[in-house]
Amino acid sequence: MAEQVRVDEVVTNIMYGLAQVIAEEAKTEQERMNEAKAVLYMTLSHMQMYVEETALSTNVDCSAEWVRLYLATMVIRGCTEMTVESYRQEYTTFFHTLKKAIPDITTGDIRGYLAHCKLVRHNKDVTINNKTRMLRGLFTWLTEEDYIDRNPMLRIKDNKVEHRVKEV
Repeated sequence: MAEQVRVDEVVTNIMYGLAQVIAEEAKTEQERMNEAKAVLYMTLSHMQMYVEETALSTNVDCSAEWVRLYLATMVIRGCTEMTVESYRQEYTTFFHTLKKAIPDITTGDIRGYLAHCKLVRHNKDVTINNKTRMLRGLFTWLTEEDYIDRNPMLRIKDNKVEHRVKEV
């Protein structure tokens, strides 16, 4: 397995090498440029570099379609119009908040969303559990229908909630 090197260590090594090149006043500018290039090659040649993609995913269209299909299956299964509408609203809020396509969503993204709902929106544990169940239903269906390979909801558990007993 390749060793991970911190960026600041690489920068420090390059700066140290370049400082030595700059200090040599007897050399011409071209000679110093060549030595600076050599310092860069020596420092970076044993490393494998890659560009980390941080742009938002472009798969949003398929995500919206998959959600519509899931909501249609809820209607077929006999869910009420109000239930389907509440799920639709939750999914709209979820995807608007995350701004990610379904295949790119991780367990950490979902935990972050639920934490946001609890800490920023001040949702109670019962509401968080409802959101969790709605998301679990969608991601389980997506996995079963082979739209996604892994279910990011598998490790997300419901919050413990105190159950109130209604007096009759």
